[in-house]
Amino acid sequence: CEAEARAKSEAQRVKQKLQNDVGDLEVQLDGANRSRAEMEKAVKRFQQQLMDMQRQHEEDSRARDELREAASNAERRAAGMAAELEEYRNACENAERGRKAVESEAREAVERVNELSVQNSSLQAAKRKYEAD
Repeated sequence: CEAEARAKSEAQRVKQKLQNDVGDLEVQLDGANRSRAEMEKAVKRFQQQLMDMQRQHEEDSRARDELREAASNAERRAAGMAAELEEYRNACENAERGRKAVESEAREAVERVNELSVQNSSLQAAKRKYEAD
């Protein structure tokens, strides 16, 4: 009977130990499940962040390409305007040379008119003197 009591006591002790082990394992399982759930949430957050970053990268790339195109267009327009400006400068220089030439011709014409007026006056004086004689 004593062996039976000892065996019962040992079985009770082993049963209690196994129940404690099962309780510990259940606690560990709950912790592992909570950790897994948190990790899944983190993975979803990271996936969403990755998609957002990819979308932002695509938008930035499109914006960069648009800016490059706009800069290229602006450079072409600037080059065209520079050529046009050079044409205007040349036209202004030609107009200035023409103006100076016309002014010079006008001065020469005024001088010639003055010379002819003096000659005309001299000839009229000579004519009056001749007619008076």
